Amino acid sequence: MSGQVTLTLRDEVLRRAEQLALGSGRPVADVLVHAIETTFEPLGPLAEAMVPVGRLPDDELLAVANSMMPTAQGERFNELLARQRENELTDAERSELMALVQAHDVGLVRKSQAIAEAVRRGLRGPPEP
Repeated sequence: MSGQVTLTLRDEVLRRAEQLALGSGRPVADVLVHAIETTFEPLGPLAEAMVPVGRLPDDELLAVANSMMPTAQGERFNELLARQRENELTDAERSELMALVQAHDVGLVRKSQAIAEAVRRGLRGPPEP
């Protein structure tokens, strides 16, 4: 399934997309679709199953509170960060890294919310400083 939306982009963002499209021989729309898909794809089921933590049963809440980035994703994240430090990222890797950063950030926020809710419910003590 797919849908269609209309976006208004800042001039600088559109200029960058146009440059990337020109350099890759692809239409600007394809470049933008790829950028959006690679941003949201790492969120996968997390984005779809984003039930507010306050509504989760205790066992699921604790699972979120104790969650960590999957091993393979974490290894790729570290690999891309190392390549970034060496200024060796390709455009595709840069997009992948940005998507992983976003997935990581969403996961941390959700984990923090779950920890706070678990403490509120008395399922665990507060994190140690």
